[in-house]
Order: sequence, then C-alpha cells, then structure tokens
Amino acid sequence: EYNCAKYSINPAAYSKLVKQYGESVTETIIENLNKPARPCIRFNDSKSSREHAAILKSLGINFVYGGIVKSAIYPDINGPVSDLDLFQSGLVSIQDEGAQEMGIFTSPKPNTNVLDACASPGGKTVLMSCLMEGKGEITACDIHPHRVENMKKNFLRTKSSNIKSEKRDMSVRQDDFINGFDTVLVDAPCSGIGTAQRRPEIKLFYKEDSSLYELQGNILKNCAKYVKPGGELIYGTCTLFDEENRQIVDRLLGSNNEFGLSEERTVLPDGRAGGFYMARLVRKA
Repeated sequence: EYNCAKYSINPAAYSKLVKQYGESVTETIIENLNKPARPCIRFNDSKSSREHAAILKSLGINFVYGGIVKSAIYPDINGPVSDLDLFQSGLVSIQDEGAQEMGIFTSPKPNTNVLDACASPGGKTVLMSCLMEGKGEITACDIHPHRVENMKKNFLRTKSSNIKSEKRDMSVRQDDFINGFDTVLVDAPCSGIGTAQRRPEIKLFYKEDSSLYELQGNILKNCAKYVKPGGELIYGTCTLFDEENRQIVDRLLGSNNEFGLSEERTVLPDGRAGGFYMARLVRKA
C-alpha cells in the first residue's frame, strides 16, 4: 500500500508486477516509470553515427546516445522536437528507445514483403523502411481511419516511399493476405504499462481486461496465416504483463505446430527507455 501510494500505481498492477518480477525489481521498474520522460529521436537515413553527431553539433544541439540501441539519441533541447527543422524535413523521428529496439528486433530484409499489422502511429514502420533501405514493400494497417491518415502524413514527411497504408481490422481474417508476407509484425494493442513514464495515468487506472487477451490472441492467430513458409512472425507489446506477452505466444504455439519460438526479449524501463516485450516466431519452410 505504501509503494502504491508513493509511486501512484494501481494495487492490481503493482501486485501483478511483484508476482512476475519480485519486489526488488518491481520497485526499480516503477521508480523508473516515475522519472521525467526525455525526448528520444533517431535519424531516418543510413548515414553513420559520426555524421549524425556532426549534424547535431552543427546545430548546437548537445545529446547523449541510448544504452540499448545505437540509433537512439537523447537531444538536450528547449521546446518540442517537432519544432526542429530536422523533424519537419523528415530527417529524424521521435521514438522511444524500447520501440526502436522492437523495430530492429523485427529485422526486415531489403526486397521483401512486410506487414505491420497494427502500425499506428507508424514509427516502427518508418524504421523498418530504413532497415530495408527503401527496397521491397511494407503494408501498414490500422483499424481507425484517422490513424491511417496520420500514418500517411508521417510516411510522407519521412519520405518513406515503399510503405502503403490500409484500413484493416486485423482481428478479422484477411483472405488476400494469406501466405503473402516474408515478415509480419504484430505490435499488439495492450495495457501499455511499459509506456507509463510518458502516460502516467496507465499505471494509476490499470484494470485487468480478459477481453484484451482474447483480442491479442485473435490478432496473432490471424496474422500467423499471412506469413510465408520460412517467414517470421514478430509479436510485441509495450506492456510487462506475462498474460499479454509469453502466454499469448504460447497459446498460438499450442494451436499451430507450423511455428516455433526462435527468440524473445523483454526491455525493462531504465529511466529513459520504456518497457517492451518482443518474440520471434519462425514458420516452417
């Protein structure tokens, strides 16, 4: 009760974290989620970190690199990143370091077909386009029309020409997608506790919702059908709860023997990066 009051976290969320990670790690997690969030950016090109550093220094912007991925940069600026010419010209994007790690973890290859099943706001989509060197095609989907339009604006700003945006309900089977993609990323809707540093109301008003688990499992089950033989299915969330992470993966593996778990990773909040889970499932060739 003391820690829940001290860190403004719902008792149900706190208890779930303690059960999964233990008291000591849980307290570190929520301490980090209560630290002021810092803006994090990455460059949308293939230049070297030395060249990126030179650009920032020429603009008088001091910065530090992230500790998880090399592309993450924390600029020391007054005012929003979106006011910078670097952002408005599409040279940089704003993206949490943990979210960058998920895009890198997905590891799409040039000249392949990629599906970003729950893509809004499109940050990971743009990152994957960079990793693919603009070669191949990415289909970015979202269920909400206004989010699709916002993604299109983001892709236009960043000059990401190999991305097409579509309004799709991924909880419903998409017959024209079956066996159509080399890589499918499911960044599933989730409780979002890993992003509470930037959205503190999440940890304060958390409420367990079993219908969310059903939605996550249904989306993953459908998206497994869209992976080509030998292709990869990436499942990820920005939450830390096992019911939304490994248990969803295990449910698919228990009902679909065409897939095997290749690797998984959990990024715990460290005071700068948010918390994320990601798993790579490979379909038999």
